[in-house]
Amino acid sequence: KNLINNKNYSQDYLSKLCKKITSVYIIAIKKAFNIFEDKIDVISLHGQTIYHSACEKKSLQIIDARKISNYFKVPVVFNFRANDLKNGGQGAPLAPIYHKYLISKNNINGPACFINIGGISNLTYIDDKNIIGFDTGPGNVLINDFVQLKTKHLYDNLGEFSKLGSKDNKVLNEFISHSFFLKKFPKSADRNEFHEVFLNENFKKLNFYNQISTLTHFTSTTIINSLKFLPKYPKYLLICGGGQHNKSLIKYLKSSTTAKVVLSNQIKINGDFLEAHLMAYLALRSIKNLPITFPQTTGVKKPTSGGEIIYPSI
Repeated sequence: KNLINNKNYSQDYLSKLCKKITSVYIIAIKKAFNIFEDKIDVISLHGQTIYHSACEKKSLQIIDARKISNYFKVPVVFNFRANDLKNGGQGAPLAPIYHKYLISKNNINGPACFINIGGISNLTYIDDKNIIGFDTGPGNVLINDFVQLKTKHLYDNLGEFSKLGSKDNKVLNEFISHSFFLKKFPKSADRNEFHEVFLNENFKKLNFYNQISTLTHFTSTTIINSLKFLPKYPKYLLICGGGQHNKSLIKYLKSSTTAKVVLSNQIKINGDFLEAHLMAYLALRSIKNLPITFPQTTGVKKPTSGGEIIYPSI
């Protein structure tokens, strides 16, 4: 966590962390091989993002893809953001093309939005002419980090802490005045983009439950406010990611929009594994040299493929 919150890391420390993360990946992938046996032809890896800055054209994910390829003796596709950055894009978000596939597969009549509430929230908008994607602002990151800072819990389970508090409108208005929310798409955010809100003097005066409620409303408000940038107001908001389990957050979203808010699990899309499925989908497009990012999703100059492929060397 200290590394993620400090971009002045040493290469030695990065190397040690990469080895640890790669070891964890290998343990997890072993379980998949035990289930599917010889049916795995390629492994798709995103790695752990420790820094992302669209302004600096830098996005750093750490993973030893070669070690994993050699260990399992199959090709590995990784490093999905680099080519987009090289061609004028922001390197994020990567999910829109997969969200478009899901909307088509499930016969959802647009315009519709996928809202992925992970650490950072990102949006994919689909209608009959457009595929648009961008980060909307904080997702779970501020809520989780503040809960960890003040309690022994890792997150606000089901939104129970938020439910016990009330938002402070003055503080919320100060939060949403951040310059990020004035920018039109394409735009992307690092997980540390908004942590300065913890230092807000009015925020510090609130009790814990009101603080969590205000942070949760911050996430929901910035998601809803982002809809004003879209060509048409969506009929559906399809919610995926860890945020779909925060009942307070979902309640705030539903009370703030005329769109129908639908949890991905309600339409038989496993929202907890959506990003894993996304990586597999991106790997296939990468192998076929099909585009994974687009001018209206990342700001890349033209539809661009991405990802590197490493083959086992032993």
